[in-house]
Amino acid sequence: MSIRFLLFYIGLTCLLACGKEKGMTPEPTPADSVNDGILKVLFIGNSHTSYYDLPKTFKAIMASAAFPDSIQVAVSAPGGFSLEEHAKSNQTLDLLNGDNWDWVVLQENATLAALPQAAAEIQVYPFATQLQNRIKKNNSETKTMLYMTHAYQGGAPDCATIPNSCTYDWMQNEIRHNYLMMADRLGAKVAPAGMMWKILLSQKELDLWEVDTIHPSPTGAYISALTLFASMQEQRLGDVLFVPGFLAATDRDLIFKVINESIFDDNPNWKVY
Repeated sequence: MSIRFLLFYIGLTCLLACGKEKGMTPEPTPADSVNDGILKVLFIGNSHTSYYDLPKTFKAIMASAAFPDSIQVAVSAPGGFSLEEHAKSNQTLDLLNGDNWDWVVLQENATLAALPQAAAEIQVYPFATQLQNRIKKNNSETKTMLYMTHAYQGGAPDCATIPNSCTYDWMQNEIRHNYLMMADRLGAKVAPAGMMWKILLSQKELDLWEVDTIHPSPTGAYISALTLFASMQEQRLGDVLFVPGFLAATDRDLIFKVINESIFDDNPNWKVY
């Protein structure tokens, strides 16, 4: 694990450092609108966002695509946080109000995101709406991206009160349903990272979870970052994009193929897969 992470970190740090030397990722200055030549992305989530520094990986992928010239990324992702906690967090709200973001990425606690719809109506949707309202109040041009996370390898933890919930497929399907519902209500886009995991796992046995069976491995985090990039930029993954040193070429080719075909060609259609 330590060698794998070291390779990941060295590759990521090198890319960002080299990009900065070439003027690809200079430190941005505050601006008055989202149309300032700087891509500003705020990530609001929890450890599913912060594990293996997914925002930094996203930034490296974006920098390697050479668009835009300047990228600013900020993160509010305390461990275990829910959208409800973020909606009440002065730290998150101050960060949200502190700049004119191009995108705000929202990620719900995975256990809450897997709730049946009746429970999600109470514990998830209202707080996604509150955050969306704050986003639009801060800047009406800011776009919202919902980062659909992966399910736990063994499914949701509460088998006693939710029958059949202790399976990966069940939990992932509920997460998909709730994120699609939130996107419809908020007029937001979805980055279906969890569904990219599911499709990939149907084709090859990949090491996507950490040993805790909850958080992403470096490969899993990279797949999620790629999905965010493709969904946000509406751009197919190409050969120029950053690839961490630990990833085998064959796995890289499969990951790129699945994301490109599912998101852009509906092959398969992740919304119903």
